[in-house]
Order: sequence, then structure tokens, then C-alpha cells
Amino acid sequence: MGRRRRSPGGRGSVLRRPWIVAAAIVVFVLGLDFLGWLTDTESFVFTRIFGKRGAATGAESVALLIEETLASERIGSPVSRFTDEAGTLHLKVSLAPGQFLRLAPALKKRLQAEGAVLSEEQEETDGERTYHLWEVRTPAGGRPARVLFSSRKAGAASEPAAPKARRPVQAAVIMDDLGYNLEAARTACRLGLTLTLSVLPFSPQAVASAQIGHEHGLEIILHLPMESREGHETEKRTPGLLEARMSDEEIRRRVREQIYGVPYIRGANNHMGSLLT
Repeated sequence: MGRRRRSPGGRGSVLRRPWIVAAAIVVFVLGLDFLGWLTDTESFVFTRIFGKRGAATGAESVALLIEETLASERIGSPVSRFTDEAGTLHLKVSLAPGQFLRLAPALKKRLQAEGAVLSEEQEETDGERTYHLWEVRTPAGGRPARVLFSSRKAGAASEPAAPKARRPVQAAVIMDDLGYNLEAARTACRLGLTLTLSVLPFSPQAVASAQIGHEHGLEIILHLPMESREGHETEKRTPGLLEARMSDEEIRRRVREQIYGVPYIRGANNHMGSLLT
């Protein structure tokens, strides 16, 4: 009888190619690791790349850490959230006198343990409240979370004092160009007048300025940037500028973006705009 010839694709052919066996083992191991990541049991490769599947990531993880720390410190303050048009998450925590001093060390310790970085920390104060503004960046990357802690000073009234009752007046007083520093908003609130604060959209302190004014009972409106006849030099550096050449749809789109970027607004007025108006 003649010898039987093996098929070229038979078992012997596979064994003569060890890289195929090695590749199959790698695929099998990665498959098990991926399954462990999906079920949140055990995973080494995919957890290092994507993090734990059930864990909160980015700015949302900051909100979760704050809520957990408030609970562990037995501080019953709610955390309010606001996401601006650029996708930045703003968190606001209203605290009783002395609570921030108790909360801050515990929260910083937890943020550090999670690999988060407190990249910016500011403090502002007025006659009644103290404001601590934090900017927190997380290992997950993306936009930072901005956190505003607002606490009453010891001995201050439990609620922001309403502007004193005054005789009827014939003028409305509007303070324009708010949003580039918190000192302007703080000064306006300290005056004790029934003012309207007009906040520039896309300014670095737009959200915090609106929140501070709102807490003191002041009306907030949007300071819409518009094209002028003179073509001011500042127009080139003004984000969101509404121009006369734009279509109605483009103007509507830009106005919507600016409305969503500033909380508590009750109306709008123009910033420049002698041509567009």
C-alpha cells in the first residue's frame, strides 16, 4: 500500500507554524480580559486602557466625589449642576458657616487619592458670603469641572438680604460687561441697590458672576455682543459676535448658544451693536 499524504491544511501544517498558535493564545487571553472588563470582575489590559467600566469618568466623577464627601462629613447640602455650551460642568454647593473648613481637607484628600488635580483655587468674599471657586482636572482628561462653594459668614443672615425698599424710581440701572472677574459682581451686590447685571457670554467668570448676582436677588440679563458701525478693534476678539452679514438662522444659532451659556437670565441687552441694531 502507498503512504497516505497529509492535506496541506491539516493539523501538521498548523503545528509547523507556531506563530499561529501564539496568536490564538493572545486572542483568547485578550478575549477573557475583555469579558472581565465588561462584567466588571477582573481585567488588566482593558482596565488600564479604559478604566473601570462602571466607574464615573471625567467631570462627572468630581460631582460624585463631592456628593460622597458631603455625605461622609454629614453635610446635607445639595450639589446643583450646570453644563455650559462648551461642555464644561459647573457645580455649586451652598454651605452653612464653618462647613467649608471641614469639607475642604477631606475633599482634597479624596481628589488626590483619585488622581484628580486642583488646578485653580480662588476665594472671594463680600459682606455676607464667602465664595471658593475650584477648577478640578481628572485623570480621565476632557474639560475640567468648575466648583463654586458658597457659604454664609458667621453671624450673617440665613438668607441673602434683599435690596432695601426704596421709593419708586424712573430709571433702571444696568451694569454691563460682567464676567471677566468676580470682583465686579461682588461690588455690585455690596451696593444694596436694585440693579440688573448684564453678563458677557463666553467670558471666563460668566457663570460664577451670574450665580453670585442671582443669590443676592439681582436680575441677570445677557450682554449680547453685536457688530458696530465703527468696527471697534475689540470686535475681532469678541467671541459670539452677531454680524449684519449673517443669515437669520446663523444669528438664531449664536443667540441660542449664548443663552445656554449664562444661567438665570431674564432678558438681554446689546454690547456695542450700532450697526446690527
